Amino acid sequence: IHVSSMFENQVFFSHLSNVERELTFRTEMGLYYSYYKSLVEADTWTKGMNDMIQDTVTEYPDEINTLQRFNLYPEVIVGSIYRYLKSFGIFTRTCYTVNRGSNLPPVERMGEPIFFYLSSVFFLSGVMMAAFFLLCYEVSGNILGGLVGVIAYFYNHGECTRVQWTPPLRESFSYPFLIVQMLVITRTLRLRTVTNKNYWLVAISTVMFMLPWQFAQFVLLTQLLTLSGLYIINFITAEKLLCIVKGLLICKTIVLFGGTVGIKFALNTILSIKDDEHIGDLLRTKFSDYKNFHTMLYTCAAEFDFMAMEVAIKLYRIILKNDPHKEQETNDEFESNSLQSESHIMYHIIQCVAFCIMATLIMRLKLFFVPQLCLLTSLIASEKNTNGEYSNVPMEELMDWIQNNTPRDAAFAGTMGTMATVKLCTGRLIVNHPHYEHEGLRNRTKLVYQIYSRKSPKTAYKTLKKLKVNYVIMESNQCAQRPKAGCSMPELYDLEDYRNRGKTSTCDQLISNPKPFKLAYHNNIYYVYRI
Repeated sequence: IHVSSMFENQVFFSHLSNVERELTFRTEMGLYYSYYKSLVEADTWTKGMNDMIQDTVTEYPDEINTLQRFNLYPEVIVGSIYRYLKSFGIFTRTCYTVNRGSNLPPVERMGEPIFFYLSSVFFLSGVMMAAFFLLCYEVSGNILGGLVGVIAYFYNHGECTRVQWTPPLRESFSYPFLIVQMLVITRTLRLRTVTNKNYWLVAISTVMFMLPWQFAQFVLLTQLLTLSGLYIINFITAEKLLCIVKGLLICKTIVLFGGTVGIKFALNTILSIKDDEHIGDLLRTKFSDYKNFHTMLYTCAAEFDFMAMEVAIKLYRIILKNDPHKEQETNDEFESNSLQSESHIMYHIIQCVAFCIMATLIMRLKLFFVPQLCLLTSLIASEKNTNGEYSNVPMEELMDWIQNNTPRDAAFAGTMGTMATVKLCTGRLIVNHPHYEHEGLRNRTKLVYQIYSRKSPKTAYKTLKKLKVNYVIMESNQCAQRPKAGCSMPELYDLEDYRNRGKTSTCDQLISNPKPFKLAYHNNIYYVYRI
């Protein structure tokens, strides 16, 4: 209820039109949600699944398996449940009449598939908080510790999660199961003896954590290193280590057949497969002056940059008061050895250090670090509420124009975030999108972004023609200088396109003279050129 209220208060979501609601899902969010939308709107469930597995819309003209490529298992599950419940006619609509101005439609509705999707995400968030309370209780050994951990989490809510602002992201579906998995591991470490049930619980919770999200691999690596270290210094027995590792290996075997990024990474290195090569390049930029077009696209975004100093200062206020020498409960079920009885505490302390390093390198991963810090804290405070609204008239006008003035089979290209919105709101073919893990997609996006380079418009036109693009959407603000030096699109191309350095950017040339393109539509932000 809390995160649902925050999301509603941010943009007054229930009173937005369907198009405005979908426009709030920018970049990856819109891409992921579009597959759920396609599944629930398909004539049959089978057709919806076939369209997902044999997709020719997302990377036109290529056919890809989006279910496997984008880890769309949450969308399949939620969409299937929605279709099943809808067959009983249980969904109702609540209507509002809202004067939105700008000659936009005034009637808004609740009861759409989008609300079921969001409710599923927020329900998982509630499950996560229940599991987090149990985890804090398990670590501290008392109910007060559980309450303190939850209060600390809510006090630092904006640093712990983004689910209230960006519900469709993979982490919203994945992270709750990490908390469940850590609860299972913590319980296993505390037990005197372990059984087959323990490693199966580890395996199941880890599979649920790994399937939706490509970043899960990093957490599993830190867990394996932490547990191995605890064994070396005699904090845990070989029996417990083997039990947990066996559960993780079962998980890896299952997920291997699902083809997720984490398990493939080592094989890709050995076999010279380059789909996930950018992960290594991204880490390389953190420790050297190495940079290229693809790594700069990541690091110019705040969530992939180093952790900001103001975030570190805020987190510094969280006071760690866990006492590893506190009195332990006496129970035959749990370890009595003084060293091994504290293994679960040491496990979480080391994990906190590991998550801190991850968050420092890539700020987006602070969602692992801050909750782990809350697990070890006793700070009590409260969080203030926020209220706001959402409106993006230029984007809505663009979507309306595309819907009414272009063929259904028209192929579009543009910035990754805008392409996700085009697919979600209009169902048109797109040639690039925000899921940047695939090497072919990275190369294709770089070709599309030639409209923001310093090459001649004629060169960009020929490139887009080869990609079978019918319309390209250019955003004037992408040509402008960014707050972070070296992050404007023309400057990213300057890293590799030495011949054209110092020339006028392609987008500025097109605004002045669109030839050989044909200007089909524009407003104060977006320019649509026909090819």
